[in-house]
Amino acid sequence: MEGTNINPDLFFFIQSSLDTDVHKPDAGVFLPSIEKLNTKNIIKEEIIYVGDAIDDYVASNNAGLHFYGIANRTVKESEFITQNIPYITNIKILPDFINDLDKG
Repeated sequence: MEGTNINPDLFFFIQSSLDTDVHKPDAGVFLPSIEKLNTKNIIKEEIIYVGDAIDDYVASNNAGLHFYGIANRTVKESEFITQNIPYITNIKILPDFINDLDKG
């Protein structure tokens, strides 16, 4: 989040690799987030996970979450296109992107 000018207070919870003993592509990596969001009556079908790797997509998909990639960080845009994975190209547009999804 550093260097993006995105206010972290916009998020209820931000999970890092330190929050679980398992790692992607293991879908169990999302259990802390799913449990925390369930306390706010948010079910996993309403969760959007944003990541920058194919393992992120595999893990979130296997956990039943929605996924959007951030292209051109660790994975080129062309790979997201080839694998038909939805993506954005700049994390700075994430707040507007989420607002647009919420409206649609």
